[in-house]
Amino acid sequence: MTIKDPNTNVEVRAVTNMAFRRIFHNAVVMPDGNIWICCGQEVGQPFSDDKSHTIPEIYNPRDNTMKQLSPGNVPRNYHSTAVLLKDGCIASGGSGLCGTCTTNHPNFQVYCPPYHFDKDGNEAVRPKIISMSTENAVHGDTVTMKPIVK
Repeated sequence: MTIKDPNTNVEVRAVTNMAFRRIFHNAVVMPDGNIWICCGQEVGQPFSDDKSHTIPEIYNPRDNTMKQLSPGNVPRNYHSTAVLLKDGCIASGGSGLCGTCTTNHPNFQVYCPPYHFDKDGNEAVRPKIISMSTENAVHGDTVTMKPIVK
């Protein structure tokens, strides 16, 4: 689906509110379909850590709920980023870029989602792909994979 395609029907709906009003925040779609939302400020002030939010939230689009997580220890606002890593964790980093001011945060934190752990808190066994229908897929192709989970 491409939004710019005039034949695409796009569904727009109101969803539940985040716990905190945010500007300069970041959001990442996770492999399980949830959306991780982090950082930002109550009122946008570039190059400032005032009224920062360090508590990330996860939005679950299946049941339209938000869940607050443990806070990060570094404010991330203007000029920050968050990216999904290859292993399914999320790196959140940066903020500032204002020369020598105290709101420069040239570092990253990594969030490891619950699907990385088993019920006892140990690292979960990860599925492995044991076969694929092709190794050379291009955009629009269908690829069939056979995973194995121990």
